[in-house]
Amino acid sequence: MVAIEPHFLLFCNSFLPDTAARNVGGLGRTAALGRWHFVLERLDGPEKLEAADSEAGINEERLSLLAVVRGLEALEQPSHVTLITTSKYVSRGLRCGLAAWRENNYTWESFGVRRPIRNSDLWQRIDTAQKFHGINCRYLEAATAAQTQAEYSALASKQSPPRSEFSPKVAARQITPPLSSSILGWLNNAGRKMRRRLAGRELVMGT
Repeated sequence: MVAIEPHFLLFCNSFLPDTAARNVGGLGRTAALGRWHFVLERLDGPEKLEAADSEAGINEERLSLLAVVRGLEALEQPSHVTLITTSKYVSRGLRCGLAAWRENNYTWESFGVRRPIRNSDLWQRIDTAQKFHGINCRYLEAATAAQTQAEYSALASKQSPPRSEFSPKVAARQITPPLSSSILGWLNNAGRKMRRRLAGRELVMGT
C-alpha cells in the first residue's frame, strides 16, 4: 500500500525596520536587526508549528530565504507543501531561477565570467528540500499578509493564554487557531479572480 504524503501550508515572511534600514551595494535593505518568521501547518492533520528569530546585518532577500529554509527543514517526512511567501525574490527564484542555477552550478555569467549567485548556500538548501518535498510556491503581497496575520493574531489572543515574546534564539510553539483558514481563503479568492480573468480572455478571443 502506497503511503499518502501529508500536505502542509508553509507561510513565510520577514521584517526589517524602516528606521534602521540602509542600502548596501544595491542588494536590498540591511538593518541592524532583521527578523524572519514562518508558520507551518498540516492541512490534513493536527500538526502546527511557528518559529521566528532575529538576524543582524543581513539583507531582506536573505531574511526571506531563511524563513523558507527553516520551514522546509522543519518537515520530518516527504510532504506536499503549499509555500506562501511575501517575497517576490523568493517566488521568482523558485518558479523561474532555481532550475537554471542548478544546471550552472549556482553561478551566472557576467561579461564572460561566471559568478556565484547571491545567497547560493540557502538556494542549495531549498533545492535539496525539493528532492524530498513537492513544493508549490505562491506570492502573497505584504499588505495582504499583514491583514491576514492581524486577523489571526486577534483570534489567537482571544483563544490562547498570554505568551512571552520570542527570545533571541529560535522559538517554536503550538498555534491556535489555524492560520490556514485565512490563507486558504485568500488562495480560493485569488483562484476565482484568475478563473474570471481567463474566462474573459476566452470570450474576447472568441468574438
